[in-house]
Amino acid sequence: MYVLLLTPLLLWWRGRQPSLRPGVWLYALALPLGLNEALLKPLFPETHNLVADWYIFVHYLLLTVYGFVLASTPGTWDWLAARRRVSLALG
Repeated sequence: MYVLLLTPLLLWWRGRQPSLRPGVWLYALALPLGLNEALLKPLFPETHNLVADWYIFVHYLLLTVYGFVLASTPGTWDWLAARRRVSLALG
């Protein structure tokens, strides 16, 4: 479901080939996840219902987008591996 919804965005991203480089901006990806946790989780208890569970829907939609962006950004794994201890401390 997520890929079907995101197909136009993912095709645009792939065709554009943005020149992103891994950096501190990767830590900012946690902010939308935290907002989703704080705002939607109390309102929509986790039921995994595709239509009524907005918390889980938005959570996995974000993770799908993040996975695509990280996989298409060269050097991401090397950057994350080099900062794994800092990331663990921040987490």
